[in-house]
Amino acid sequence: METMYLRHLSYGLLVLAAALAGCQRPVVPEGELIRFGAEEQVVVKSDFMAPHDATYLNSSGNKACVYGTWALTTSSETEAVFDGVTLTCGGTSTSWTYDDAYSRYWKREGIYVFKAVYPIPEEIEYTTSGTHLTVPYSMHTDNYDLMAASARRDMSEGYLGPVVLPFRHATAAVRFLFRKGEDVADNYALDFFELQNLRTVGELIMETDELSADSWYLAPGYRPASIYRWEAASESEGKPLQTTYGAYTGYTWYYCIPQSLTVSEEEEHPAVHFRVRMSNGITIENTLLIPETDTDGNPISWEPGKVYTYYIGVTPQTTTVRVSVSKWDAAYVSVDELIFS
Repeated sequence: METMYLRHLSYGLLVLAAALAGCQRPVVPEGELIRFGAEEQVVVKSDFMAPHDATYLNSSGNKACVYGTWALTTSSETEAVFDGVTLTCGGTSTSWTYDDAYSRYWKREGIYVFKAVYPIPEEIEYTTSGTHLTVPYSMHTDNYDLMAASARRDMSEGYLGPVVLPFRHATAAVRFLFRKGEDVADNYALDFFELQNLRTVGELIMETDELSADSWYLAPGYRPASIYRWEAASESEGKPLQTTYGAYTGYTWYYCIPQSLTVSEEEEHPAVHFRVRMSNGITIENTLLIPETDTDGNPISWEPGKVYTYYIGVTPQTTTVRVSVSKWDAAYVSVDELIFS
């Protein structure tokens, strides 16, 4: 009798287990969903001093692409986790999301490496080992604020919160502002401008977590005679020169490949070539070498994440140039001025 009861009980438990199994949801992937955010950038520069304001990166609808790998240890083989998945900003630094179709979940151990680029370039190369992310960039066809980020997550730390992507400016922001001398009565207008002999083609290669001039590979020996060429269609369409620089907020920013301005004896020196037309019809045309050292003889290089503004003063007798250098994003702006003549 007791044996019969136990058999009925065992059968009932099996039926109940089968019923519950039929109602269970699919097995939840290990860990929690991998989420992303971007550092909130603090910029107190005025629009005159920097290309963009603080909300530019974390604006609603902006898109970046993210790559990621996982390995059990630093010496283990890696496996791809994200392969160029699009991240879309929801309007804040913490609201960068991706399509559910690419959902990935944290493993409980191992090391993750993430690299991201903003905006999404037309070409990009990424090694499955997670050590290299390469973005081709040409100043002839590309003139935008290329940003890149690198982040790591060691799961032994037990943190499953969003991966904060510390985007940094990969190019140098450069512009040239003109003014006439304070004692010049004639009306001046800039009607021709170009830059000469710069390194204009290269690749951003992200091998480490930091961005520097060494992160760029520059096409060897390629220094075109002209780039960013502009010429007024007629005399009336020149850009009038005032006696102050403050009126020139609309002048173009150039997002240049970081590079040294020092050249070998065999190379042509980087220069700005311009023409100014006076109201009496006289023109002033000049090719001004971009200074390669400051007044103390220290070499000058265009570095990623820095802003360079060249102030060029023009009179019939002389041309002067002054350059201010500052960090692109800074809570407190420190501007270094280098004066040349």
